[in-house]
Amino acid sequence: MLLLALAGGLRRAMPMGRGSWSVPALTSITGVCAIAGGAFPTDPLPGYPPGEGGHEVATLTGTIHNLNIVPFHLAITAAAMVMAQRLFTEPGRRAWAWSCVATAVLAPATIMVTLALADSGFHGLWQRINLTISLGWFAAMAWRLLRALPRTA
Repeated sequence: MLLLALAGGLRRAMPMGRGSWSVPALTSITGVCAIAGGAFPTDPLPGYPPGEGGHEVATLTGTIHNLNIVPFHLAITAAAMVMAQRLFTEPGRRAWAWSCVATAVLAPATIMVTLALADSGFHGLWQRINLTISLGWFAAMAWRLLRALPRTA
């Protein structure tokens, strides 16, 4: 729900220009995917969570949860790239632009590592690393935009 609220705030805070519509829309997609990911729990994997044997056949809720990964991460990656393009054109925003590029590279890379380690004990660790990078980027963008707002006395 916070991502949906952020999408509304982004739309209001970003002046017209590159990404003023697409970044909030992509943030909304991420928010809807996060809600769907919580509403449809994943199936236990062999050895994860610890003590679980896993499922032989995927359940419907597990399948929906797993398919949800694709639009969730595509939307994050696309939003970060669009924001990077926008920030590279604004004076004094190159550091923020590079953080967007780093997110657009690291978010899909870490989810690929997570998926590759699905049968190992490190799956959860890499999933948390991925979510820290991905959702941390949204938090950083919200903070950046809040700081850019004019202060009222």
